[in-house]
Amino acid sequence: MLLSNKTATCLLAFCFIFTPPVFAKGNNLSLRVAVAPLIYNSGLFSLLIPPFERKNKLTVDVVAVNTESAFKLAEKGDLDIVLVGDSKLEMSFLGKGFGADHRQFASSYYMIIGPPSDPAKIKGEKTAKYAFYKISEKKALFVSRGDGSEIDQREKMLWEGAYVDKKVGWYLETGKGMDETVMIADEKRGYTLCDKLTYAAMKDMVRLEVLINEKDPYLKDSYNIIAVNPRRYPQVKYGAALMLIEYLMSKEAQDIVNNFTINGVQLFYPGE
Repeated sequence: MLLSNKTATCLLAFCFIFTPPVFAKGNNLSLRVAVAPLIYNSGLFSLLIPPFERKNKLTVDVVAVNTESAFKLAEKGDLDIVLVGDSKLEMSFLGKGFGADHRQFASSYYMIIGPPSDPAKIKGEKTAKYAFYKISEKKALFVSRGDGSEIDQREKMLWEGAYVDKKVGWYLETGKGMDETVMIADEKRGYTLCDKLTYAAMKDMVRLEVLINEKDPYLKDSYNIIAVNPRRYPQVKYGAALMLIEYLMSKEAQDIVNNFTINGVQLFYPGE
């Protein structure tokens, strides 16, 4: 089903926050694609896939799962394509020969959000690492997901890069998802690292502001598309997978990626 940006925006604050990973089922399964939840839940795929299905008379069935789960499915031969966030798992998947035709489909950037008073005075800083260092020096409250998710791992990497190891008294781990962590940060007037989709959906519900939104490579999150290797799994629909990859990397599809916004926030940038 094709969703307009306006429809996606209206549904996002309710569906994205509370909906678990879901399957988009077609009547005639042709291509099985695992997609990063951020891509799927944004509504972007609802704009991209229908034109491809109509033109090629193919059905694309999508499962929205995290990177680890996507690779587990692929390694069982249960997928034709994975579209996942850049990670060490991806390099391992490719290194073991499970994948082929690796392309960067799109990218996004995490942002640091915090109270308008900005007690650590990080607004305008060019690097996330230095912003994190200033937060630690000021001992300003930082609210972390602490749930082992990909964004949580990125946050931990930034603390290491800022040479901050002791976080006592001013660092709070929620053990919860992004939406709940943002709500806690808002309630306690703390900082947090957030993805653009969550902030776009919640920005009118919280007082937190975007303080670091630079194209810092340490905040970059790449989304890569990989066909499952037919030499390992003869049952995969490799030819159709290549057709979808070429379409997603085409100017037509990449223009949709570049122009896609939620509540005025550009979520993604074209691939390379």
